[in-house]
Amino acid sequence: MSGTYKGHRPDMVTEHFLQDLHGFLLHLYDPAYVPSEVLRLATGCQAVYVTDCIRATIIRAIESLRPLQEVPANARMQRFYQILYQRFVLGRTQKETSEILSLTQRHFRREEHEAITQLAHLLIDLETISFPAGPPVKIEGSSPASDQHLSALAQDWRLQLLQELTSLQKSDQGHVTDIMDAVHNTTELCRAMSKLLGIDMVVESLESGLVTAIFSSVLRQALIMTLLIMFERIAGGKIVIGAKRVGDFVTVNLGGSPVTLGGTPNLEPIGTLLATQGGTVETFSDGQQLTVRIVLSAVREIKVLVVDDNEDIIYLYQRYVSGTTYHVDHSTAASWLESVESHMPDIIVLDIMMPDVDGWEVLIQLHEHSLTRAVPVIVCSIIKGEMLAISLGAALYIPKPVTQDQFLAALNRVAMLIES
Repeated sequence: MSGTYKGHRPDMVTEHFLQDLHGFLLHLYDPAYVPSEVLRLATGCQAVYVTDCIRATIIRAIESLRPLQEVPANARMQRFYQILYQRFVLGRTQKETSEILSLTQRHFRREEHEAITQLAHLLIDLETISFPAGPPVKIEGSSPASDQHLSALAQDWRLQLLQELTSLQKSDQGHVTDIMDAVHNTTELCRAMSKLLGIDMVVESLESGLVTAIFSSVLRQALIMTLLIMFERIAGGKIVIGAKRVGDFVTVNLGGSPVTLGGTPNLEPIGTLLATQGGTVETFSDGQQLTVRIVLSAVREIKVLVVDDNEDIIYLYQRYVSGTTYHVDHSTAASWLESVESHMPDIIVLDIMMPDVDGWEVLIQLHEHSLTRAVPVIVCSIIKGEMLAISLGAALYIPKPVTQDQFLAALNRVAMLIES
C-alpha cells in the first residue's frame, strides 16, 4: 500500500492493541483524542496530522469490509461490517445498533468484540487495503511518507464524503425533511437548465405530508445529481417527478423519455450520498424510458398543539421545531377543545399563566376529557409547580424560558411514551 510506514509495526493483534483500537473508535470524531503510539505504528501514520490520518485509515478499513450485495444479511461478515459501520462510523449506541441488527445486548457485545478483532487484523495487514494512486499533495512540514498517505486519502471521494456526512449527522440527530418542499425547491433550481436543454420537467403524483429522516441539503443534492444525469440522457424530452409512501418507506421516482444516450448511468455517487442517511437509489430502463428511484425511510409527523395566549411564544416554538418531525399548531386557552377536534394533536404543550383562564383548570379538563385523556401534556410555564403539574395528569413539566434544546428534548421524551 502506498504511503504506509513499514517500520516497527506490531506483528500480531494483542489485547492491548484491541483496547487502543476500541478506545479510538469510541472517540472517532473527537479532535482532542490522542491515539496511542501502537495504533499510530499499526496504521503507518506519521506525526503530522496523525489523528486525521488514523481516522481516515480506520474508516477506509471498515469500508473495505463491506460485503458484496449477494452476501446474505445474516452472514457473519455482514454483521461485522454493520456493527463497525453503525456503531462507530455513524456513532450509534450499543442498544441502537443491537436493535438494528436484531441481536440481544449480550450477543451484540460478543459480536462487537469479534468485529473489532477482525478490523484489528486488517489494520495489522495494511496491504489488504487498496489506496488509489494520485499526484502528491504537498503539505508544508510533512514527510514524504505522510504526503503520499494523505494524498491517497484525499483522492478517495467516497471516504471524504462519508466523513463529512457522518459529521453532519452527528451534529444534529433526528433531522427530517418534507419531500414536497425538497422536490419543488430542486426543480425550481434546475428549471432554467431544463429549459435551456429543451426538457419539460413536470412534478405530478406528489403526495403531501411525506416526511423522511434525512438532511434537506443531502436530499436536494441527491435530486440535483439525479436530474443532471437525466439531463444528459433525455435531451429534448420530458422528465416526470413523483413521490409516494409505500409502507415504511417513501419512494421518489424520476422518469424520463425518450432516452437519447444508452448505457447504465453511474449512480454510485448518489448511492454513497444517500447511504449515510439510510437511503438507496436504483435505476430502470427499457431503452425508451429511464427511471431513477430514490427510496427513503418514512417518518410520521408528530402534531403538537400549543395552548398559550402569547403569539410570540408560538412563533418561537415553530422556529424551534423547523426541520424536525414535529409540527406546531396554536390554540388559545378558551378554544382548546375546538383546536383539539380540528388538529387531533399527538402532544399538547400548555402554559399556566394566561389572561382570564387558569391553566391548572385547563390541565384538569384535558386530563378528564375523552378526546384528550390519552394525549400527553407538557406544562411549560414561568410558574413553578412541577409536582402539582404531574399530580394533575401532566406527562412532563419544563420551566420558562425554554431553549430550543430543552423544548425538543421534552418533545422527544414524550414522543417516546407515545411510541412505546
